[in-house]
Amino acid sequence: MRKFMADPANRFLFGAIVVFLAGLAMILFPSETLQIVGYLMGSVLIFFGLFFLIGSGWSYSAPMITLSLLLIAFGILCFFFTAQLAAAFLVLMGIYLLLCGASYLTLAVGLQKERHRSWWLHGMLSLLLMAAGIYIIINPYQLRDAAMLVLGITLILNSVENFLLYLRMRKGR
Repeated sequence: MRKFMADPANRFLFGAIVVFLAGLAMILFPSETLQIVGYLMGSVLIFFGLFFLIGSGWSYSAPMITLSLLLIAFGILCFFFTAQLAAAFLVLMGIYLLLCGASYLTLAVGLQKERHRSWWLHGMLSLLLMAAGIYIIINPYQLRDAAMLVLGITLILNSVENFLLYLRMRKGR
């Protein structure tokens, strides 16, 4: 395996396979995959928090202890409240879209005052952004699986790109 991974082309192939499988899991089992990611992320954060708190060998300064405790706390949150954190992230994305839409709406009004011909297009796009933001804020739990689907498709496309890089590297030899 070590010899296989020493070849850069093989690393692209391995990465393509792993990313493809992760994307496929996200498409076929979105809720379960999200939960597994939460368990893994929580475990890693708890591990590093404990490592920094107990086994780092560094001086126990207030910032280091604070960082350790924050890592442990966030790891516990990720481990036990993955669905809620995903929904909270989607709500933040909805707020972002709402604010972007409001910003673009002020741009559209300014363009209309200057009698710019495309002011209405900016206005329509801003209203669409604000509508999408409101919809996401109202329905974060229903959109969680859709977000996993989009992420899964993105990972599969990335794996295809890695596989094409693998083929290009193999052909160049």
